[in-house]
Amino acid sequence: MHRGYIKDWRKSLDHPLYKKPLIWHFWGYCLKKASHKNRDLFLGGKVVSIKKGSFVFGRKKASEETGLTERQIRTALKHLQKLQNLTIKTTNKYSIVSIINWDTYQLDENKNDQQNDQLPTSYRPATDHRQECKELKNDKNTDKIKNFVREFASYISSVHKNKAPKVTNSLISQSADTVDKLIRIDGFTLDYIKSVCRWAVKDDFYCTNFFSLAALRKKSSNGATKFANMAAKYDKQNGQPVETITTKTRAQLDKEIEELMK
Repeated sequence: MHRGYIKDWRKSLDHPLYKKPLIWHFWGYCLKKASHKNRDLFLGGKVVSIKKGSFVFGRKKASEETGLTERQIRTALKHLQKLQNLTIKTTNKYSIVSIINWDTYQLDENKNDQQNDQLPTSYRPATDHRQECKELKNDKNTDKIKNFVREFASYISSVHKNKAPKVTNSLISQSADTVDKLIRIDGFTLDYIKSVCRWAVKDDFYCTNFFSLAALRKKSSNGATKFANMAAKYDKQNGQPVETITTKTRAQLDKEIEELMK
């Protein structure tokens, strides 16, 4: 039965999840199950609107359709949620899985796609590298990073005077690149980075040891980056951390996946 197409980018071969076959298999399943247009379904005795990039989900049915165990599916869902690939909304009768940034990555190739449901659509995996690669190419977001870097450098300069590094174009560029990598590679959000840094400059220890954003990805004596150590202390003092991929959580997830793959 002909049910339409999705395109698979060759650059997917370079994606870290490609080496996690169980996760990659389930991610492909989600992409194929997601609706390519808004539609209404009759569920639980009422009409439910399903948006583009979403689908009705059940672990038992997904297990039957993918060949994965329910435990493996639960782990895959947890990993993809942490990577911000998808969200899942659960009621007492059903669950709805939604692909994050579906409209960004599932671009119509033909303006007549609405008239022909079988025309192919193209997609870039929403985790190319966990979505931030695409996001950071957006000039508006890049400007947000640079604005934050300039504001931070000016603040440090005004507070610490001669102890602060001189604010130069080189420092701004290096700092922006570091923040970029904290988002794109390490998986932190810009808002979270701002929160941690604003807390750190008032912390008893970091207020005299934190003068530059450019050094945040340098390794400390415990093997973690300076920012990871700052974030750990921030999370401990401020309760539950925001949803983000830290080095620690990613390692935990990878360990769990490896156990399932044995």
